[in-house]
Amino acid sequence: MERGGGMKRLYHYPAMIVLALFAALFAVIFEVCTFFSLVLIKPEIYSEAMGSKGVSDAIYEDLNTYFEHYAAPTGIPKEVFTKSLDKSELSKAAYQLLSDSLAYLSDPNAAKPEPQYDFTQLDKDITDYIEANTDHDKVEDKDEYNKLVENTISTAEGQIKSRLDVMMLYTLSKTGFAAKVHTCAGYIRFGAFASAAAAVIFLAAMVIVDRRHPRDLPYWFGCTIFSASTLVLVPSLYLQKMHFFDRFFVKSDYIYRTVTGLCDTALDRIITAQTIALMVGIFLILLTLVIHAIYLKYLRRRSRIS
Repeated sequence: MERGGGMKRLYHYPAMIVLALFAALFAVIFEVCTFFSLVLIKPEIYSEAMGSKGVSDAIYEDLNTYFEHYAAPTGIPKEVFTKSLDKSELSKAAYQLLSDSLAYLSDPNAAKPEPQYDFTQLDKDITDYIEANTDHDKVEDKDEYNKLVENTISTAEGQIKSRLDVMMLYTLSKTGFAAKVHTCAGYIRFGAFASAAAAVIFLAAMVIVDRRHPRDLPYWFGCTIFSASTLVLVPSLYLQKMHFFDRFFVKSDYIYRTVTGLCDTALDRIITAQTIALMVGIFLILLTLVIHAIYLKYLRRRSRIS
């Protein structure tokens, strides 16, 4: 900056612009890693996504459709299977399974997830129906009869359990790929710390390089924040405007709703956070202009006095 005419030039421009760009780059990496480790592997955002997309309704409707088809070969009315189903309980069980799966995938020492749903009434309804509609005098093999009841109950429970795995994370946790997820989660946490340290180092270097011109620092910090937020905000706004995630094709409606709900919720949070960061960056840049205007007035007043 020079005296007398406002912001005419910035000192150490080549060095400062390089440092600012690197600081912005590492800030973006830190944001991505932090968002993954503090948001995407925490169950709260999934709960919001499931609620906004009516996932419990989709689970219920999918089960209703399945048991309607299942009634034909078995001769058991779908109502026997569905009258004990409760959307609220299905939602709670799905969320609990998702939470437990996330905990296990992010921490190998956590307990392995298992579906938690009370099948007591369902088992009773199935058993009572088969019992009431069976002529026991004609049952030749009691073991075969018991096996029929057990298989029917097992099939019904299995179908319900499979619908509770709304993000397929429970399925993933049972595969060998879970160990790789544990490793990746560790790398991401390390990446957050490393990128934060790198960003701080570059910011500190900016302070050292421009230490004789501290009035310029808000401008450079503002440019760094502005650049980092823009790198994330622009593509996020594009994805939102194009309704990109609505184009996903997933066969199961309840999984589709959960996945797209998660993507939309995450995108909304990213856009909100980056918009705030962008405004902070612009504020710091404008603050630099104010600081220099005040400083120039001070210099002029002092020159007149002297």
